[in-house]
Amino acid sequence: MVRIFPTMPDKLKSQPEWLERQLVGPDLRQLVEELRALHGIEDSPYDLDAVLAGQAKSVVDRGLRGLSGSQIQKLLRFPDLLFDLQELVLVACSPYWDRLLGATRSTPIPTKFLEKLYAQLPPSQGTVTPARSVRVSSGRAPARWLAGIAAVAVVAIGVWLGFGQPKPQPEWGWNRPDLFSKADTRGDYLLAVAAGAEDWQKLPNATREEYMANLIRLRDGCTRVINDPHSPLPPADRVWLVEKCKLWRDKFDLHNAEVRNLKPWETIRDKTDATVVALLVALRERAAGA
Repeated sequence: MVRIFPTMPDKLKSQPEWLERQLVGPDLRQLVEELRALHGIEDSPYDLDAVLAGQAKSVVDRGLRGLSGSQIQKLLRFPDLLFDLQELVLVACSPYWDRLLGATRSTPIPTKFLEKLYAQLPPSQGTVTPARSVRVSSGRAPARWLAGIAAVAVVAIGVWLGFGQPKPQPEWGWNRPDLFSKADTRGDYLLAVAAGAEDWQKLPNATREEYMANLIRLRDGCTRVINDPHSPLPPADRVWLVEKCKLWRDKFDLHNAEVRNLKPWETIRDKTDATVVALLVALRERAAGA
């Protein structure tokens, strides 16, 4: 399966056009899954209106080109907002988004599938009988048709093409919720940190995309360890662990940047492996010390 997120352009000015194609393409759900794997599953502190900041009409009429880099980054950081944005632009059926739909979509939606959805319309909307198959295209649908089934059509397209909420990914490494559940002593705590790092060695990391996703989760795990109360540790060990975790996190950030800059990812993966081995040695030696 080809990953979507790594195809995003590095240049900020090119990202709105790329994101528009994802909104009307068949792989939005996959993109959201990838972004949730990168950033973790977290409720957005914003709703779509707050992110768009009064620019909803501009987005409907002219696309995402008017959004700032900060607004695009918020949509990517809290990717569930992309489903709300998709609904906004599909229901609007503006000429701008119609053209994009016609250029990117050719997936037929079977009649029986649509008929089940049309049956959910209230009686006041009347009966709509779809054609033998329906294709999303650049042609504007009649206003009376849109008034009755626009919302249902969004659901039909989304479900048929696989849009929807992705399944949560199981946590590993330093993000495991039970990581410190049995770490009651100084030594047990430091060995628990080491055990979390060992999970990295069990991951295949067989592709660039898989490695990048896991690297970011490893890096985020460092932050979790830094922010933990470290209750079983004496002050000197707490200071040592936080300083070490910050150094390890900086290295993981460097590795991520190197891959993003198109350096050979296998070489960078080997660097990450070496960093993990070094931190395992340091943690175990610290745990064994007095």
